[in-house]
Amino acid sequence: LKELSFHHIAYDLGDEQIIAALGRVENGKLLVGCGCYDTVVIKQCQTVSNAVYRLLIAFIQAGGKVYLCDDMLVRIDGKLADLQDLLTACESVPVSQLLTMLAAQNSYQLEQEDGGFVSDILVHPRQLEDENLYFIVNHSVTQEKHFLFTERNEFSAVEYDCLTGKISDCPVGCKNGRSVLNIDLRPGQSVVIGTRCQKGKSQKIMPPHEIATLSNPDAVTPHRDNVLVLDICKGVMGDLEVSGEVWQVQRRLREKLGLKPIWYNGQVQRYKWIKEAACSAPASLVFPFYSETEIAEAYLAVEQIDRFRIYCNGKEQKELTEQYFLDRSIGMVKIRHICKGKNEIALQFVLDNPLELENIYLLGNFGVSPERRLTEIPQTITLGDYTAQGYYHYTGEMEYRFSLVMSPSEECHYLLELTDIMGANVEVSVNGIYCGDYPWAGRNPIDITDALQNGNNDIVLIHTNTTRNVFGPFHDKRGKIAWTDWQVFRTEKDRYSEAYEVVPNGLFGPVRILEQGKGEK
Repeated sequence: LKELSFHHIAYDLGDEQIIAALGRVENGKLLVGCGCYDTVVIKQCQTVSNAVYRLLIAFIQAGGKVYLCDDMLVRIDGKLADLQDLLTACESVPVSQLLTMLAAQNSYQLEQEDGGFVSDILVHPRQLEDENLYFIVNHSVTQEKHFLFTERNEFSAVEYDCLTGKISDCPVGCKNGRSVLNIDLRPGQSVVIGTRCQKGKSQKIMPPHEIATLSNPDAVTPHRDNVLVLDICKGVMGDLEVSGEVWQVQRRLREKLGLKPIWYNGQVQRYKWIKEAACSAPASLVFPFYSETEIAEAYLAVEQIDRFRIYCNGKEQKELTEQYFLDRSIGMVKIRHICKGKNEIALQFVLDNPLELENIYLLGNFGVSPERRLTEIPQTITLGDYTAQGYYHYTGEMEYRFSLVMSPSEECHYLLELTDIMGANVEVSVNGIYCGDYPWAGRNPIDITDALQNGNNDIVLIHTNTTRNVFGPFHDKRGKIAWTDWQVFRTEKDRYSEAYEVVPNGLFGPVRILEQGKGEK
């Protein structure tokens, strides 16, 4: 299936029950419902149903093509059978030859300038009543792809920008009697092209060229308070003292009281029993942290904050605010007098059946080093990973501001391109005018023509990250994993790492300003 996809061959998987119920042969085609097929490929198939067997024989007799890629087919309805009528009528071909044959049957082709094969490109064609649509994707995450898209007939073409809804005419050339489009795709980039059978605009195809590279921001400013996640603590209940991650301490405290565990365990879901009468007892959690500087004022965010008495370095903190942190259930209290060196946050509470203990979050106007110590506010942030520049657990927006001096020409379009970003989105504004969003590095460059002015231009990029670095998981030894569920937040033994794992965030590559003649767009 990968080979078919990467050779730009459209296909469907045949389901025997559906084919038996809806299949028929008409005019040399195999029809399955509204689907119409002129080719069937049999590969890694040991058995066919009797109904499909008869249908394939009829399809071949009507001129249809059935290709056999191996000798595994030996049964009908699961029983060994004589399939010679079908097997002798099929064409036996190796996969490599079959791929070449099928690709050549396409009405469209993708090829390099020299006629060579284009790798790592996926194509989804869709034939409409008056237009052919092609969704073309650069599957590579490291390599740009430059290639020709050709169709047999003369056509006009448009590009559909699925992010903005904009529709743009595409310049169409001609090569060896075929209509041709030049397509350039950055790593991960995709494009939707629509073609119609009519003469297209024949223009010299000139790609945009770079006129400026911005790699030194004038200023980088966070829009929210910085965050230090506190997830390691000591729990005390009566004569029991236990240390570890909050979830581990909670497990031991609940076990001591005979309470059911609240994490996934295959038992009855929590909402069924959480309000049942059960034992309760006073307990406390103590969270240590370190600061390289004195901090007069900060905030502590705690879920279900009204269930706790909160102390910082032995002094009770009572100044609750009306603010919340990310979720309305995570309230905030003002924290005063964080000293240089070791500090402690203590929570006192009554542990009962409904209460779930969570990590807590220290917020404020400070830096957080990769060693997870509070520091002075970082004075400068450069392009690259800002988690290593004093914003280790930061979640929210980071504003990058650049200056660009230029004299834009009325005969040109100007585009802004970001080539290397890590995060959820980058919002682009020029001279206070919103121009577009960059949710991924592979999107089309953003047209900033109408926002530019002669002289100095103020370019503002607002980078937004996710909550991954504040909510975790942090201690899974495997680092980046494909699947995130409750288990990665509760790692122990050989899967546990004392080190914290956070994901990089920020603008990593320079901002590129491109110029393109209006007749060349």
